[in-house]
Amino acid sequence: MFVFYVFLCDLCVYALPARAKRRWVVETLIHFSMKKITLLSAITFLSLFLHAQCDTTRRPVVFIHGFLASGDTWSPAIQRFIANGYCADRLFVFDWNSLNGTNKRSDSQIVAFVKQVLAKTGATQIDLVGHSAGGVMGRGFLVDAESAAMVAHYVNIGSRKWFADYEWFPNLKCLNIYSSADMVMGKMGGNIEHARNVDLVNKDHYEVATCETTTEEMIVFLSDYQRKPLSPTNTIIEPIQLSGKAVLLGTNEPMTGAAVNIYAVNPRNGKRLKAVPDFAMTAGTDGRWGPVTAKPATNYEMELRPADTSQRTISYFFEPFRVSDPAVYLRGFPSGNMVAMMLGQIPNRTTSLPW
Repeated sequence: MFVFYVFLCDLCVYALPARAKRRWVVETLIHFSMKKITLLSAITFLSLFLHAQCDTTRRPVVFIHGFLASGDTWSPAIQRFIANGYCADRLFVFDWNSLNGTNKRSDSQIVAFVKQVLAKTGATQIDLVGHSAGGVMGRGFLVDAESAAMVAHYVNIGSRKWFADYEWFPNLKCLNIYSSADMVMGKMGGNIEHARNVDLVNKDHYEVATCETTTEEMIVFLSDYQRKPLSPTNTIIEPIQLSGKAVLLGTNEPMTGAAVNIYAVNPRNGKRLKAVPDFAMTAGTDGRWGPVTAKPATNYEMELRPADTSQRTISYFFEPFRVSDPAVYLRGFPSGNMVAMMLGQIPNRTTSLPW
């Protein structure tokens, strides 16, 4: 089995740092007397009820990833949105083929995708978020007044600045987050007149999309400054529902029929705690798998076995999840392109690991 460790960059599965996930610990002390429940119990149950609710009135959010990336670019943000009261079923990721696709094809696909989101949720508008090349796509979506009418706010992250308002979508409806330390964007990034501009100063190109500050700025902006985001502490919010997609790296084509096996592992050495997986499933025709209910404080290995047995089996390792995450992506190796040639040079480990 080839074991693919996930540590860096857009080519990696993003494992959300522990400090960015929320722990929700409710300790209920109920003292019964003959006729009453103590005030402490009442407060505890009220807190439980309030935290269990998500706000169905919030607009759906559609996230667009950048070049060579996938929907899990937004996994950290999605988890924090959920921890701050967003419903998981109102957060959507638009995947696109950044290697073999065309702008015209991607533009038509995103229009259809947004219309599907509106039909599914019953909303009249979405909030749109784009990172890097996905930001260029997001801005392009607003060129057409009919498409722009479906968008309430636009968030441009680590992407190109522009120099003019659209009459039908003024820059006042835009949040522009960038970093002066972003070597990828360089002078192409920067302030946009009349937009809400945030310079993260020392963040790199990918951190601009994944850091806590970006998520907090988005939540405040998308609520028209009416909601203050909760502090992203170590709270656990159960049940922890995990789902995602099995896709080919770069093209994001679905890996139909791939086996997804999930094992609880020892956090010290990554060894599986049991020989049989805790969860076993097959990716659908769209590459989707799950949902499964994860245990808190548990490290997981997610093994991806392509339907084509000539392709490599790849394992991804994750820190404990603290809230639900519908954007857990497992990538297989593509074929027939430059990325495939580069990845083909990686040795295929078939021997047991040294630990």
